[in-house]
Amino acid sequence: MLFGTRQRRLEQEAATSTWIWTPREVTKGFTAPNPAESTLIKLMWQPLLLLDIDGVISLFGFDVETPPAGRYQLVDGIVHFLSTAVADFLHELSQAFELVWCSGWEEKADEVLPAVLGVPKGMRHLTFLPSADAPPRHWKLASIEAFAGPRRALVWVDDAFDATCHAWAAHRAGPTRLLQTDPAVGLRHAQAADLLSWAAALPTSEADCSYGGASVK
Repeated sequence: MLFGTRQRRLEQEAATSTWIWTPREVTKGFTAPNPAESTLIKLMWQPLLLLDIDGVISLFGFDVETPPAGRYQLVDGIVHFLSTAVADFLHELSQAFELVWCSGWEEKADEVLPAVLGVPKGMRHLTFLPSADAPPRHWKLASIEAFAGPRRALVWVDDAFDATCHAWAAHRAGPTRLLQTDPAVGLRHAQAADLLSWAAALPTSEADCSYGGASVK
């Protein structure tokens, strides 16, 4: 556990930073971090990969005569066709990103998908409450903002963005990317490889982080 001023300072400086934190910057001025602090530092440093499920992992709209690689699974009384190709992609992506479920499945994602598909277990998830945004925005944006803050680099993978998503991404302070999937195919190998390249090219110092977000399909 983290206690006292060390925890507060780490969290406050990460939240108000004008650049992407790296382990070196986070630990500047501190003694060597203990294992719990090292985990916190890693979470502050890695870009986020926010993952929808329906249309990304749970596929629909494909030709049933020539379906993609996957399996049918009953989840809370609803039949889903789950892509079996995604598990390998997510394990590889977890080396460069903190993977977070960004889906109406909420906690159900971690209860079901690791056992069924072998995707990483213990991923955090966003919780969605009724939004009071005015004017109305995409129903996930308020929760994403509260979870990610304004500057942490992120990719949001979804099959259904709207104009408010693209406007938000274009004006966000931190590096931001929207990746839209075809719900009949889901996340593809080429897209996963492109995300790894994007993460590898992220700036790692204050001087390199002067630009804002960008919206990319």
